[in-house]
Amino acid sequence: MGTLLVFLLYLALFWRLLDGVQTAGDRAGAFLIAGFVAVLFFQAAVNIGMMIGFLPITGIPLPLMSEGGSSTMTTFLALGLVMSVRMRRFVN
Repeated sequence: MGTLLVFLLYLALFWRLLDGVQTAGDRAGAFLIAGFVAVLFFQAAVNIGMMIGFLPITGIPLPLMSEGGSSTMTTFLALGLVMSVRMRRFVN
């Protein structure tokens, strides 16, 4: 049940970020958000594949869950940039 809950939370986050890509005010902001979604999706997909047993175990941390200083800091900085793009979507 816990794994399913975490998976649903990641899906909600991806959905919200992809909505930000569509509503971004400029192409640079849309590309920034899309790039972050791609990185986040890759990390989550690799971790899910490792836990299921389809992929070999690597050192990729699960975003927003694993205990890693630089990974967590980078993820939060990227989320801050995404929030900035969404906040300024109506500014010309």
